[in-house]
Amino acid sequence: MASCTTQQVATPTANSVPKPPIDTSKLGKNVIVIYDDRVEPSTITINVGEFVTWVNAGTNVHNMRSGRGVERFQTGVLDNGGIIKNLFSEVGETEFADIKNPDKIRGSIVVVRP
Repeated sequence: MASCTTQQVATPTANSVPKPPIDTSKLGKNVIVIYDDRVEPSTITINVGEFVTWVNAGTNVHNMRSGRGVERFQTGVLDNGGIIKNLFSEVGETEFADIKNPDKIRGSIVVVRP
């Protein structure tokens, strides 16, 4: 199994107050927004060698982790407003879920050749 490269972009303090909605248009493409009850989009298709940017728009902390699939990753704890990127270097599909709420907050990343 290959592993993703993780790049920390921003981490607010643990005592952060909820922020207004995040303008994801400034974060580029391949953005997955984490809410307290879901992710949007729940499935995303990207090209091999591209990043997925994770944004925590929920009020709770979240920690996304891969389950079954080609690449293994874990975002680490993302506080409200936290942003992190994962680079995907293998073609295939990887399922992911939030560690604390895997039945609701879940999805998949499909990596294809350009």
